[in-house]
Amino acid sequence: MRKFHFRLQSILDVRRYTEDQRKMELGAISSRCAYLEREIRARRELRHSTLTVLEPGTRAEDITYRHAQAAYAQRLKTEAAELERKLETARKERTVAVERYREARKQADVLDRLRRRQERTYFREQKRDETKRMDEIAMSRRMHHADTI
Repeated sequence: MRKFHFRLQSILDVRRYTEDQRKMELGAISSRCAYLEREIRARRELRHSTLTVLEPGTRAEDITYRHAQAAYAQRLKTEAAELERKLETARKERTVAVERYREARKQADVLDRLRRRQERTYFREQKRDETKRMDEIAMSRRMHHADTI
């Protein structure tokens, strides 16, 4: 039996490679989104603890400490806002990356389904041809055996 050969295999390989590339891009962007979310949460928690917890050795009336505390809290709020803007941009990029990945996957799957269908048809035909050849051999033997009797 001859080996099955899919004529569009090289195109399928390119499409699978493209799909893998899109998946890696999506993973990188998703990772960046997760990182930004963690950083935003950390800034908010740090800001909250800065405003609610009094450092040991300081008095509540210490105006210099309170100014520094307020300035630090404001800086953390500004950083969190900047990170949120970056996160929004990253989420938009992720949406685009998801769509690009889905499209690449769909393109590869179409060819893969075609390949599987052609392979099934090929092996079905091969089996039918083999059965036909075996029947011909059996008939030939019977005819040869009948002639010798």
